[in-house]
Amino acid sequence: MNPVRAQGLSLGEGAPSDQGAPRAPPLRLSAGGIVAHNEERTVERAIRSLLTQALPDGTEWTHLWVVASGCTDQTVARVEAIERTHPLVRLVVEPDRGGKSRALDAIFRRAEGSGLVLLNADATAEPGSVAALLRAAEGRRRPFAVMGRPVVAAPGDDTTVRLMRLQWELHHELHRELIDRGVGNHVSDELLLVSLPELRGIPAGIVNDGAYFGAWLTAVGGEIGYAPAARVRVAIPSRIGEHVRQRRRIRAGHRQVASAFGRSPTTLPSYAREDPAAALSLVARTVRDHPGGWTDFGLLGAAEIGAALSAAWDRFRGAPDPVGWRRVETLAAPPVEPRASPPPRDLPESARIEARVRGVLAVAARFGTGVPLDELVRLLPVGPEVGPRNVPDLQRWLSVRPRLARVESGCAFAPGLGAPTGTARRERGAQYREAARTVVERAWARWLPLVEVIALTGSAAYGEPEAGDDLDLFVVVRRGALWIFLPLAFLSLRLHPPRGPDGQRLEPCLNTALDTAAAGREFGRPKDLLFAREALALEPLVGRDRYRALLDRAEWMHGVLPRLYVRPEPGSAAPRAVPAPLALRIANLLLYPLVAAYLQMRGLAQNRASLRAGAPVDALFRTITEPGRMTLSSRKFDRIRSLLEGTPSSAAPPERAGDAGTPKDLPGEAFRPRAGDATGPRGPTAPLNEPAWSPWGRPRGGPDEAGLE
Repeated sequence: MNPVRAQGLSLGEGAPSDQGAPRAPPLRLSAGGIVAHNEERTVERAIRSLLTQALPDGTEWTHLWVVASGCTDQTVARVEAIERTHPLVRLVVEPDRGGKSRALDAIFRRAEGSGLVLLNADATAEPGSVAALLRAAEGRRRPFAVMGRPVVAAPGDDTTVRLMRLQWELHHELHRELIDRGVGNHVSDELLLVSLPELRGIPAGIVNDGAYFGAWLTAVGGEIGYAPAARVRVAIPSRIGEHVRQRRRIRAGHRQVASAFGRSPTTLPSYAREDPAAALSLVARTVRDHPGGWTDFGLLGAAEIGAALSAAWDRFRGAPDPVGWRRVETLAAPPVEPRASPPPRDLPESARIEARVRGVLAVAARFGTGVPLDELVRLLPVGPEVGPRNVPDLQRWLSVRPRLARVESGCAFAPGLGAPTGTARRERGAQYREAARTVVERAWARWLPLVEVIALTGSAAYGEPEAGDDLDLFVVVRRGALWIFLPLAFLSLRLHPPRGPDGQRLEPCLNTALDTAAAGREFGRPKDLLFAREALALEPLVGRDRYRALLDRAEWMHGVLPRLYVRPEPGSAAPRAVPAPLALRIANLLLYPLVAAYLQMRGLAQNRASLRAGAPVDALFRTITEPGRMTLSSRKFDRIRSLLEGTPSSAAPPERAGDAGTPKDLPGEAFRPRAGDATGPRGPTAPLNEPAWSPWGRPRGGPDEAGLE
């Protein structure tokens, strides 16, 4: 084992210098804590930032453990590519997402040596960081933890980036002062060195591992260290709303630690309560050197108050499962160029085309339909080995692959699926389009000055809705008007409900509403095949030019669906998005907490009603309300994605008996065959086609109906 000096960690340089004396064995470190859930953009960079560290003499790695939990993107494939070429890297794949604490526990069970280096999957350790951690660990009593210094690497100087820089500067000053004074019980978990074997795991369900480690070390008489020279570049929330949501979750984790150890983690507010003068001095010297000054500090404080109120609301209504909360959207280093709908392994071009066909037809089969051949051609990837270029090519290509599809009446069907009669569906699709125009021209006519885009989505956009399907609508409103538009839109639909075939009342489903700023961010970030396909199928009823401008921001779609996405013309200028007048923006800000709270409570009530009706748990949805966004989210949506990409669904439990293969197994309407010609790109935002609900009360047909997120 490793030499111990003053009951601390030694680097081995204290070996006897007499000639012939035995040398100290090397200090053996495990690297791990790279626990990833859909981190394809950053996980490779995180791993290599540890592998390339220059370790002090007498120090060596044992292994670098990576745990990938419930990943539906290319995280596993990227780690496997490194694992094949680097003998130290070891990958552990968890089929479902069980939270960071469970993944960390898997690493602790495998870690060897005298210390374990933990790094977040969306962070990057700067050169020399591990050596700095080891220097700071010298002479500390066991057990111990030494944390690195998080720094913001995101470019630019917009409000969000400035606020996050100020937050991490305050974080740095606070930890430096707490360590100097020998107080505090909190560590930062972005880059962390912990001693082994004393630290041997973490309970399941813990939200903040750093807060837990700090509280545990304080309780057992361990030691906490800080290495400011161990810099780690961290991802930051993409906007203030994401930051508030992140802080809301962190507060839930702090509540866990306080309950377990009888003391909350030391934060700036708690430090201010204990020593107001010292805390004020710390804030003053930090803000003095910050470009945004006290204005940014005030904004950061307001966001923290919002997070505290949200966390209090969570506690009042019964805190949600912190493991399953939606990931915070972050800004990190430039993303990796997306691949064209890659299956979970790097395959030859012919195998990639087969995987795409199999996935598309599997989704269509869930709804009892096939896919028109001309549509299927446009959904195929392209590459060095060009696949079928047109319908005759595709027919010949499929004819020698009967295991993939059966062709009938110009459509491809999954093997074993009979060709449905589509006439009634196409007629119903035309009636749904007419009903959507009625919504625009009658119910929402007076509110159109607030609107940038209204579009038909879901099964009606594909042209063949089933009887009982909702009238799914996607809306983009002017910045600063979302929470004014939503109650007006719902009230108008209540007063002027659209009618469908035979005069029956249709249930409009507004499952995604964004303001222009949120919509621009949503379309500008690389997403997956399902997002791109749905986005290119949406049918704008209002604001076709504005929607075309949103698609122009999404050039990443060309890498996913190169035959379907049309690149913007060089030099083409997008229509300017004009925010709502100042008075409306103020009213919107005041209405946001009221309307958002109502929608949250309405969603909870409908989930309870669905459970009473016998619906499966994975069909329940979550209402997401942010200043510029209202969407619904369901774990069932992962089933569509997993079928489409040919990977096992990590989020979907086994189906109920008797439900297999029925059209209502999945929440979405993705890849239904579309009636008529495709005249151009159309589409909504993601994730799409989630369970529908009405803001006015009763669940419409339970969680099996389709909507839009």
